[in-house]
Amino acid sequence: MRGGARLSKVVVAAAGVVALGLAAGCSGGDEAPPGGSGTTSVTSVTASTAASSSPTQPTTSTAATEVQVPPAATKHTAAGAEAFARYYMSTYSAAARAGNADTMRGLAQPSCEGCAALLKVVQDFQSKGQRVDRDAIELGASQVTELTTTRASVSLLAEEKPKKILDAKGAVVANVKGARFDFRMETSWQSSRWLVTDLRVVK
Repeated sequence: MRGGARLSKVVVAAAGVVALGLAAGCSGGDEAPPGGSGTTSVTSVTASTAASSSPTQPTTSTAATEVQVPPAATKHTAAGAEAFARYYMSTYSAAARAGNADTMRGLAQPSCEGCAALLKVVQDFQSKGQRVDRDAIELGASQVTELTTTRASVSLLAEEKPKKILDAKGAVVANVKGARFDFRMETSWQSSRWLVTDLRVVK
């Protein structure tokens, strides 16, 4: 991913923290990532039009907590890769708001540092029993910038709206600053499905 930086490094150091609500993106109170409860809504964008939509909340298996990816995100096509990239980011947003990382598992390779950073945000958030008062992020335009038979590169714009982090009693712990970000995601077609192999944010 040329011109990008791994989230595992950028998230910790950059102001705004890539919509993840880590310490650098918070002001006041204890440092904490964003999250909450419920579902998330994102903006679904094609090459020429934008339309609001709410992603299907992934279901999990009680045995393996394996998510069910929407059919559109399982196609071995450019549109399928783009749909999967959007699904992954919207799943993170919902997981952060719900404070439950189960729905994120199995969607990325363990070697994806950016994905591990997102997962840790939700896990840390869950361990503190905190939540936020709105969605973690909202997705904007997206497009596939490179495609082969085994991999796809996807560009996604995202926005983090200002939000409050609340504790279990509803008290404000911190405020998360709003910011806009340009994600670069690498996906790989493996065992008849897409997996995220790299996730970065362009400065």
